[in-house]
Amino acid sequence: MTILTGIICPDAIVLAADSQMTEAGLGTIGFKDKISIVHFANDEQALIASAGAPSITDYIVELVQQKARGVKITNPRTVTDIIENAIGEYKAPLDDDQKEYGKEHGGELILAFYASGKPYLYTIAVYGGSGKAATAGCHYVAAGVGKWTADYLLREFAVPGAKAQAAIGTSIYVIRKVKRHQAAYCGGDTIVKWLGIVAARDKSQGNIGRTRTAKQEAVNQTEASLDDLDLKTREEQNKQMMTIIQDVGRRVLKEQ
Repeated sequence: MTILTGIICPDAIVLAADSQMTEAGLGTIGFKDKISIVHFANDEQALIASAGAPSITDYIVELVQQKARGVKITNPRTVTDIIENAIGEYKAPLDDDQKEYGKEHGGELILAFYASGKPYLYTIAVYGGSGKAATAGCHYVAAGVGKWTADYLLREFAVPGAKAQAAIGTSIYVIRKVKRHQAAYCGGDTIVKWLGIVAARDKSQGNIGRTRTAKQEAVNQTEASLDDLDLKTREEQNKQMMTIIQDVGRRVLKEQ
């Protein structure tokens, strides 16, 4: 099981995830980085975060990475078509038992990228729904077993228009909270990656996304500072939390 978050900022798209892998009946089976880089033509990059059974999502992510090689992102459909086709290709040869396993343990994906200089954040379910990539309803999104808790916290602290350092701090705080409330299913290190805006070599492409990864030591050292605060009022808590979130994001960026 997994918790994933994504936040669009004026200067970046920030994704975060826990790293614990669990399997029904087996509990925790390991830890891994659930946010993968997808390379397109002209040094363009996208991020894809995965929740669900690794045997399913890892295969789909690898297909997406293969299909993206040498492809130029000209519009959002360039990217979403690739992920939808990869999921369709994965599911096509499955027998009934495999499909039932997938419906029970299958995954959700968050996709982040730039097209013509604009940021895009999509979610897609491997099973269920329309099978199509859906745009985030606002500037943030959550997926995985803890998405309802994460959505509540993001609504509170993911301030529209806030820059990357605030989004990084918010992401660490949200993942930390979900890990504590969903300890049986979410845990391990918090992974944070973001697409920053850079100028493309091909000037006609405008700005594109280039990935950066927060140093794990920096995230681990600052995560504990976002534990529960002994504050009397919600207003006081929110004000203090925003200060801490800004400080955490600034610290993580500084240590890159």
